[in-house]
Amino acid sequence: MITTRKIGGGFVIPQRTMTQIFFSAANGMVSLLSEKTRVGFIDSLEKGIIQEGVLSQATAGPMMMLSLFHDLQNPLFKKHKFDPSQFLDGLVPALENFHNVSSALENELHEINERALSNGETEVDEATSKKIEKTAHKTADELGAVTKEEKESLLSALEITTENDEFDSKQNKVAEAILNHEWMNEARKHPDSLAAQLSRMVTKELFQINQLSSKTAYLLQNQSRDILFREGSCQVNNVALLSARACLFKEKAGSSSEDHNDSEKVATEYEPIDYKLENNFHDSETAVAAQIEVLYDVTQEFVIRKPSLSDSKRREGLLDDSSLTATLTSTSSGNEKSTQTTIVSVATIEGWLHGGNDGQLRWKLASYRPPYEFPGIEHAYKY
Repeated sequence: MITTRKIGGGFVIPQRTMTQIFFSAANGMVSLLSEKTRVGFIDSLEKGIIQEGVLSQATAGPMMMLSLFHDLQNPLFKKHKFDPSQFLDGLVPALENFHNVSSALENELHEINERALSNGETEVDEATSKKIEKTAHKTADELGAVTKEEKESLLSALEITTENDEFDSKQNKVAEAILNHEWMNEARKHPDSLAAQLSRMVTKELFQINQLSSKTAYLLQNQSRDILFREGSCQVNNVALLSARACLFKEKAGSSSEDHNDSEKVATEYEPIDYKLENNFHDSETAVAAQIEVLYDVTQEFVIRKPSLSDSKRREGLLDDSSLTATLTSTSSGNEKSTQTTIVSVATIEGWLHGGNDGQLRWKLASYRPPYEFPGIEHAYKY
């Protein structure tokens, strides 16, 4: 039985355990005793739904293939017309869009930094500081704001790792300006912003992680050079299905939000039930969630720009009248170079095949991580 936790604005099916993979693989092996099932397995190989050449590189490749094949036979997939080939075709541009938007959003951190240095925006009065802190504390759990504790930890790490002899107040204020720029607030104010686009692609949990990791990486990177993402350069080269699971849910009694104001977003709780019991419930009483794992690689292009003399002076506080546009466009070709990086990752995508909070099919990226089950694959390289 698949267990779940509280769902808010999406669903959660916990990551598979090795026991579950082994159980599915065993069932898949037994099912191959049927000639009809063997024909279906070969058909999946020929159509590229199960990519033997990719999965065989995994530590437990044969077991992963059998497990994937067995899980794809789930009657819920067939009933709700889930087509793995169609899903993979649509996933390539979706992953490219995610990486383009998330990386372009990270470029905005450079803009915040430049504005702070150029216009003296690092001077934050006490009233504004308290207001920011109060808002962040109030919405930290709900919206993924960077908490006070996380800010203090990042500032301490920056102070330790900085190349300068001392972490001066100006650098501290610049870091605070970046940490205080909340992506979800930006998404609320500007529905067409990059932050808003990202919030619609990913789960709330991943949005939180993405914001914190992006700010951490930016603040801890070598400040002697700027690394800018070349917007629109992302290209997903290969995608392979690793797992596909579907689960039938029914809403828990008492989890309805009828007793709450419309302005309040109440997390809905679901509990899994065996799909064999589906006929015991009306369609309106059930929901079907799916969780898909894929292995993919994406190529991105970056511009590594060495700071010009004016940049250096601005960082030292000697210039205050240069605009951000001039800073980013006046660089000569001799001060910058381009590099491409290819990263191999495993993405987990979640969606409702039937029912759910949105009442419509909407896939969201729940996580992406290194492919630890593929020790022979180089996870990232530059050229």
